[in-house]
Amino acid sequence: MIVGIIGGGAVGSVIISHIVKGESINKVYLMDTDKNVLDRLRSKIDRGMEKVVFINEDAEKNDSLKNIVSKVDLIVNAATPDINIPLMKICYRHRVHYIDLANDEVNDQLKFHRDWEKRGITGVLGMGVDPGLTNIFARYITDRMDKVEEIRIRDGDTSYTKEYILAVLYSPSVFLDEVLYYPAMVFRRGRFKLEPPLSGEEKYKFPEPVGELHVYSVSHEEVETLPLYINKGLKYVDFKISFSKEVVQILFALDKMGLTKKTGIKLGKKKVIPRDVLIRLMPRPESLVGKVKGYAVVLTEVKGKVGKDVVIHKLFTIMSHQEAYKKYNTTATAFQTGTPPAALVLLMAENKINIKGVFPPEVLQSEILLSKIKELGLPMEEEIIHRRKLEV
Repeated sequence: MIVGIIGGGAVGSVIISHIVKGESINKVYLMDTDKNVLDRLRSKIDRGMEKVVFINEDAEKNDSLKNIVSKVDLIVNAATPDINIPLMKICYRHRVHYIDLANDEVNDQLKFHRDWEKRGITGVLGMGVDPGLTNIFARYITDRMDKVEEIRIRDGDTSYTKEYILAVLYSPSVFLDEVLYYPAMVFRRGRFKLEPPLSGEEKYKFPEPVGELHVYSVSHEEVETLPLYINKGLKYVDFKISFSKEVVQILFALDKMGLTKKTGIKLGKKKVIPRDVLIRLMPRPESLVGKVKGYAVVLTEVKGKVGKDVVIHKLFTIMSHQEAYKKYNTTATAFQTGTPPAALVLLMAENKINIKGVFPPEVLQSEILLSKIKELGLPMEEEIIHRRKLEV
């Protein structure tokens, strides 16, 4: 199989480092607008370099997208989600399979399902860690329950760096959209409800050594898709992520000052977009490799019933940034995010996953995927609590 990857940053570099080792991968085209990113990746790949073709072009240009899609069997968008739909349209015309890691308009993308199914191609949406691995965790757990009542997705992080007050370990653009631009969605009593971003603060106890953290509701794809594909009486789904009080205050301050606006303002004779300036001033995730300490944990918690027992089943991945740097020369967040899509690429290349159409990760075969993800080095653990219903 010939694979194309758009975006060679922290996550893209993890994906490519995994897949070039696969015997079923013949060639990989990697496209990024930043030549420095490509040069850095050239020196980072320790095995399979002969398979990689580097393309220094802008992914936002339609001709660049057409160029890379025309050369491959499968494309992975490891850049920003604003190019998802244009890229999917090009993939459809060229009969090319498609994977992305995050979505702005997941419901609009899901509308392509029947056309893609008829054309015999596959599109998997939101195949990172969250969304992505969290959805697969949810499928694995709920398949083992007779009744499903609640699904909670939790993202915890104790990472810190001395150099920056505000530094994120994935796309700053996606981060700002999730935490400030879009309202948080919650599925409650069979209905989708919108709530303010960074609302619903609570303390959540993550597995050790992370422990208890403050978490907040933000916009996330799992809440939009899990109720559509997992039934069994599901009544509640939410997504919450951890932030320190200091970071929340900083985010609200930036927003109130207008520095997160996507509309242009006049600065002398020029027009600038405050959000673009803010993103430019934030460090790129790949620049933080080796500078970040602490732990990253992503967890899916499902409450349901097995027979008469009430069961709380948790699946999670937890990793230290120091360990990720030592073993894989990256951050824990990048390794957690890049490993699930790499596993899917390899399984599709081996023809072990060949379902056609457009869908989120919870539609895929969870056992096969989790086995492959673990094989690629991502640690996973589970915790199951049974509460037997008392007979009266």
